Amino acid sequence: MSYRPITLLVAVATGICLSSVFPGVAASAMTCSDKLIQMTAACMGGDLTKAAECRRRAEMRGCSTPGTAHACDTSEVRESIDWVFRDAGARQTYARGLQQGLEPVEAIIEAQQHNPRAMNQLRGCREFISAYLNKALAPPPSAADCSCVSVIPAGARYTISNSCPESFRISAEIVDAANTARRARIDVGSIEGGESKSVTAPAFTVPSIKSTTLFRGGQSQICPY
Repeated sequence: MSYRPITLLVAVATGICLSSVFPGVAASAMTCSDKLIQMTAACMGGDLTKAAECRRRAEMRGCSTPGTAHACDTSEVRESIDWVFRDAGARQTYARGLQQGLEPVEAIIEAQQHNPRAMNQLRGCREFISAYLNKALAPPPSAADCSCVSVIPAGARYTISNSCPESFRISAEIVDAANTARRARIDVGSIEGGESKSVTAPAFTVPSIKSTTLFRGGQSQICPY
């Protein structure tokens, strides 16, 4: 089915819903493009000055059509969310989106606007983002949380465990006890409560853990050993 361009323009410019422009078209039969136009028109409410912003928001929300579902790689999505809170510019974009009335999930997606691949993946993982944000926006880590994190050597590897109920992104600083000028920082990544990760120790003469750093909600806590 095709529509004349001028008809589509009228629908967007006047805020008329597609169901009234094309009364015989069921919502389930609408194309992805039709849905974007409908969302844009509803957002504008007849105000032409809002056309560009409303179109951008509609494209951010996206739409789903058969065969176009996004694979939700939760580890990558979790890292994309964490990055937003680590990066100063992304945090500002996120905060600005909230001030403009975006929901937290949509503000997270907008904060990744420099990375089309990340944005596309985030769009397909809205439910996960919403659940993860509840954890990401939990209280920042404190010195009391240090007791939840353990580091156990196992040959040439370390097992890092988190017994806290909430997740943290964790990094570990390792020094060479035989030469303290030699040190390395390992980004362990996010560890959920009750879970563990194994990382390879650097090739030092006598590797020794100096500290771990816990990250959550854009803040951090250093835990010395």
